[in-house]
Amino acid sequence: MPTAVTPKTVAKYPNQPITAGSLQFTFTTAADTSGFTVPVSGKEFIILWNSGASPFTVTISGARDPYGFQQDLTTYSLAAGDFVVLPAATQQLYALSSGVLTITISNVGIKCAALLGTNLVY
Repeated sequence: MPTAVTPKTVAKYPNQPITAGSLQFTFTTAADTSGFTVPVSGKEFIILWNSGASPFTVTISGARDPYGFQQDLTTYSLAAGDFVVLPAATQQLYALSSGVLTITISNVGIKCAALLGTNLVY
């Protein structure tokens, strides 16, 4: 079963004063290669990180967008140490009708974080 990732809210103007640790976010480790699920509304940035020493892959099944376009992200390879950022429009391209994005991984060395932008102009 995929591991649930909870997006961290990032406001346009962070709470003041900014203190140590208040701007940090953490990566989630998957329980197994079934990967991650992330709730998406169109305001999230999904960050994937290959924390391993070898190349690993991620797969995201596409959903049909309002214009009839569908594209799968199939076995996208990340070299050791690489990061990938999926933009806010990911919701239209890859989220299931339930509003959940599912990311399958080839190895638990792939970590996931989600940042939810609030009060941002898109």
